[in-house]
Amino acid sequence: MRRWSLLWSILLAVLCSSVWAVPLNSFNELRNGDFETGDLTYWQHGEDIAVARDGAAHGYGAYCKRSGGDLWLRQIVDDSRSPDWDWNLHSKILDLVADITWQGWEPSNSAVSFRLDWWDERYNSVSNWEQLPHAIGAPPAGSDPAAGYYTTDWVTIRLAGTRPGEWITVNPFDRTQLPVQPRWVSVEITYTQAPGETVWVDNVILTGKCVPEPSSMIGLVGLCSTLVAGFRIRRK
Repeated sequence: MRRWSLLWSILLAVLCSSVWAVPLNSFNELRNGDFETGDLTYWQHGEDIAVARDGAAHGYGAYCKRSGGDLWLRQIVDDSRSPDWDWNLHSKILDLVADITWQGWEPSNSAVSFRLDWWDERYNSVSNWEQLPHAIGAPPAGSDPAAGYYTTDWVTIRLAGTRPGEWITVNPFDRTQLPVQPRWVSVEITYTQAPGETVWVDNVILTGKCVPEPSSMIGLVGLCSTLVAGFRIRRK
């Protein structure tokens, strides 16, 4: 009995690791995620976001010109540019990291929020992102299922406890699996900048991996269950 339980545990571990433990490719799906063009090329943005030198270690970064202003960044990426894109798969794992810091008087009351948005597979044949619903302008309030547009919840990183000028690397979306493999994905960033402070964002990196859809994995688990049960009966 214990041997079959062990075998079943090993099978589950192998199946899960084959999808969720695969290494993500290193291709950054965002363009100008490090702002090294010296401007906001490829990004949609609020009027109070600008790019400037942010220190010798970082080069350029995107910062807020004034508190309480129009403080958002957005970039829609064509996921089919990724080296691992596979039209035959129907799920996607995404990972988002960024560097953030602030300047001003301690303690900081500022924060940076991140969100992932995507358009369902009906839009995979669209070649121009500007033709997508909710694609132009500031981040919408939330999902619009009728239009095939979906969002995650916002993940907010607060800068309290971080020293002024100290860069920290954050991972707001750590191997997040989407229920489809969308060609079009959007990274949304909003700044909450307290008076007397300046918030910076740099080195925004979106990586991913196309994988079988969750239902396929459930089918494999079911098949393994049947095989294990069959072996147990035959052994008796």
